[in-house]
Amino acid sequence: MKTILIVFGLFAIQTQIFAIGVGDRVIAYHEATKGYFVGTAVESDNTVKGGGFLVIFDDGDQEVVPFPRMRKLNIAVGSKVMARFTDGKFYPGTVAKIIGGALFINFDDGDKAWTPWAGIGLKE
Repeated sequence: MKTILIVFGLFAIQTQIFAIGVGDRVIAYHEATKGYFVGTAVESDNTVKGGGFLVIFDDGDQEVVPFPRMRKLNIAVGSKVMARFTDGKFYPGTVAKIIGGALFINFDDGDKAWTPWAGIGLKE
């Protein structure tokens, strides 16, 4: 893990960059849906500027994702996410529990439901 300092005019933020390797679980940008979803980095790919990985998303889609548009999966209890509800649509909520490949979500509107990792996303 590396820590870098990014300066914007008079403001500075500190961020951490986590090295990503083949086989790592990632949260990566899916161009077709304009959102971030869970997947696995399966091979490096230098066809995109700056390099990236071919990501196999948990829903079966695959896409080459540039390094700046992915990070290691770090969703945990308490994380704010967009989660698929029983109607198939994504809504904002908070991860309340994780058991293996399933997450229990407390949706912002008061509903609660289980969803698989494929049903988890983040807004851009």
